[in-house]
Amino acid sequence: MSKQEELWDENHSRRHSRLMKMGSRVIYASFAKKIVRCAASLDKEMTIVDLGTGPGLLSIHLGRLLPQAKIIGVDLSGGMLQIARENADEAGVPNFETRLGRAEAMPIESDSTDLVVTQSSLHEWEDPREGLAEVFRILKPGGRLILKDYNRAWLSGWR
Repeated sequence: MSKQEELWDENHSRRHSRLMKMGSRVIYASFAKKIVRCAASLDKEMTIVDLGTGPGLLSIHLGRLLPQAKIIGVDLSGGMLQIARENADEAGVPNFETRLGRAEAMPIESDSTDLVVTQSSLHEWEDPREGLAEVFRILKPGGRLILKDYNRAWLSGWR
């Protein structure tokens, strides 16, 4: 088990999920709407991978906005994926599935994904170059990556 997997054990996963649910409308709902606008030209029955899905909150918002899409949440924590599944079931989002995997080794077929989204996970990846290569492996020709993460300017506001 890697250090990242140990960090995101079930207890930490549940605490993180509760915290993220509090800000879900602000953090995830607005980002999901932006994603839908950016993906407007893609097929409505698209396949979306939410890389670093955590408690699945972004996937849930996407599932509500794009009910014909297939949404796959990938995370390295089995505890987080269990919570994501519970959250999706509670929210009544049937078009969401989970898969255990890391950014650098996703259990997704090559050229099978229309859109990869990731929010606040890049800084957790063990090898960002390898992770990005893996993202482009799973994307279909013409597929898109939407990546949102922290930067120094954002973090400086928290000092």
